[in-house]
Amino acid sequence: IDDACSSPFLFFDIETTGLSPKDSVIYLIGCLYHNGTVPVLNQYFAEDPDEEKDVIRAFLGLLEKHPVPVHYNGSTFDIPFIMSRIAALGMPKIIIPSGTDIYRLLTPCKKLFGLRSMTLKAIERSLGIIREDSCDGGELIGYYLKYVARHKIDKMRSASVSDTVDPYGSVSFSKTGLRLLGGAQCSELSDILLLHNREDVENLPAIAGLLAIYNFAGGGYTLEDICFSGSNEESVIFRLKGLTPQVIRALTLLPEKCAGDQSVSKIHVTPDGGVSTTVYIRISDEGAADILLKTSVTELRLFFPDYRDYYYLVNEDYAIHKSIGQFMDRSLCIRCSASNCYTRISGAFLPVFEKKGGKLSDKVYLYRQTAADRSRYVLAKDLLSDREAAGIYLSQLLSLLR
Repeated sequence: IDDACSSPFLFFDIETTGLSPKDSVIYLIGCLYHNGTVPVLNQYFAEDPDEEKDVIRAFLGLLEKHPVPVHYNGSTFDIPFIMSRIAALGMPKIIIPSGTDIYRLLTPCKKLFGLRSMTLKAIERSLGIIREDSCDGGELIGYYLKYVARHKIDKMRSASVSDTVDPYGSVSFSKTGLRLLGGAQCSELSDILLLHNREDVENLPAIAGLLAIYNFAGGGYTLEDICFSGSNEESVIFRLKGLTPQVIRALTLLPEKCAGDQSVSKIHVTPDGGVSTTVYIRISDEGAADILLKTSVTELRLFFPDYRDYYYLVNEDYAIHKSIGQFMDRSLCIRCSASNCYTRISGAFLPVFEKKGGKLSDKVYLYRQTAADRSRYVLAKDLLSDREAAGIYLSQLLSLLR
C-alpha cells in the first residue's frame, strides 16, 4: 500500500443496494487508514439492512480520528448518499467534509495520462493493477440480497431445537424462491461482497499517487541545468532534480513511449497562443528527470511597443529609433505603424506558454511573426543565460500539465 495512506487521511468507499438513497441502504463501508505504524483496513458490513445505522456510526467514529476523507467520486455519490441516509435514519445531523476527490482531480489529467475512461477499473488497468474481483456494483446488489435471505434462513435453522422441528420455523418459503436463492452459502456471498469493496479501497492510494503530477507541475523539483541538445541547437533540455518517488512514478505512467527508448514519454501541450508543442520527459537517475523541447530555428520579429517613436527602414525591413532616424534621408524611412515597428532576429526559438508572456516578458524579449500573431516565442539562448527566466519558462510549461 502506497505511503499516501497516512494519517489524517481516511480512504473509503461505500456499497449500496441502489443509486437512490430514498429507497436504498448502505450495507458496506470500507475504510483504509494509518495507525501510526501500519495501514489498517476496516470493513463495516450490515448482515441485515437494519444494521445500516451501526455501519454509518462506525464510519463516522473513524472519521473523527482521521478527518480528511479520500475517495473516488465521493463528492457526487458517496458523501451525499451517506448524508441522506443519516437524515432518513433520524441520526444526529453532521457535515462530512468533502476531503479529497481523486476523480475530480484526475479528470483534467485524463488526456495527459492517456486515459480513455475515468472508471476506477480503467485507471487500475492503466496502473497495471490486477483485481481478483470481477463484479460490478450492480451484480453486488443481487449478491447482497441473496446474502440477507440466506443469513435469515441460517439464523432460523440454528434456532431449531431438534431435527424434528421445521428448520424454517413458522415462516414458509416457496420452492421457487429457494431456487432463486441458489446454493451459495453466507460465507461465499460475503467473501464476494467484501473482496470487491476491499480492492476498491486498497487500490485508492495507488491511484491517488497519480496526483503527484500536481506537485510536479506546481514546482516540486529543482532546476539543475539548462542546455542545448545537439550541435545545431535543435532542442533544449531542462535538467531537474529533487523529484519525490511519487512524482517519478507518476511521470513513468505518462503514455506514448518513444520507440527505442522506453524511459521517454511524449506529451502534447498547447500554449495560450495556440501552437501545439511536443514535450519529452525522460526519467534519469533516481529523483531526476530531463524535460526536452524541440526548438524552431527561424527568423522572428521583436516588436517595439512605442511605434510612434520609431522610423521604419523600407529597404532594410526593420525599425530604428527616431533619435537616429531623424538624421537619415527621409526617402529611406517612414514613420512606423504597429505592424512594422520591429527588428528581425534569427535563432533557435521556443514557444511561450502564457498569454503575452506573463512574468517571462519582464525578464527576456519575446518575439512574434506578425504584430497580430497571438503566439509568442523566446530565444533559447536568452533562457540559457538567465536561470531565473528559465525557471519562469519551465513553470509556465509544467502548469499546462495540471
